[in-house]
Amino acid sequence: MTPTAFHLAFQLASALVRGLRSASRARRASLQFGLLVSLVGLGGCSDMTSPTRVLNRAAVDSLMPSVTDARLRIASGITDIPTREKVIVSLSSLEIALKSDNAQHAQDNITTVSDLLTGYRAQSPAGDGADISAVFLMLNAATVIVDAGNAGSP
Repeated sequence: MTPTAFHLAFQLASALVRGLRSASRARRASLQFGLLVSLVGLGGCSDMTSPTRVLNRAAVDSLMPSVTDARLRIASGITDIPTREKVIVSLSSLEIALKSDNAQHAQDNITTVSDLLTGYRAQSPAGDGADISAVFLMLNAATVIVDAGNAGSP
């Protein structure tokens, strides 16, 4: 188990309390200061352990298979190699942004993929239409989730 900042601050506070019991009067003052600093650190860590969510976690979890399918299966069928690579990278970034609750980054990637596929659709063969439409449906669902998260954030 990797120690977290909270765990390390708690260990420091515990060690300082043990040291206070057996320390001389002069040393006790410095240990009390160290205890105060570690307790402030514990207070700061409490904010880190419970972040507020911007995006609806259940909605993101239900969308993630569609994003992954678009990246792994559908985007691989794009015949224009530079467009395919950009779409795959942007869809991967979209997955990361959704998982990390970064609504702004998710919105940027939705816009990028949408612009790339709009340009590709104009020049693509007729057989790609259904796959490209499936990606647009997924992007629409992602936009609804991200817009709801942006509306709820301060």
